Amino acid sequence: VSDMHLDDAQNRRDDIIISILAIAIDENNQTNTSGIRTNEKIVEFEKIDIKNS
Repeated sequence: VSDMHLDDAQNRRDDIIISILAIAIDENNQTNTSGIRTNEKIVEFEKIDIKNS
């Protein structure tokens, strides 16, 4: 398997994680749950986004 294929798989996996985290952030904001938990999720989301770019 070429490195390019591995990178594509990694990028797709990261996109899925970003989507899940984005949904989790949205749900937390809508339900007004703990702000601390929301902030942790946003930090995780940004870390994955930076790594993926």
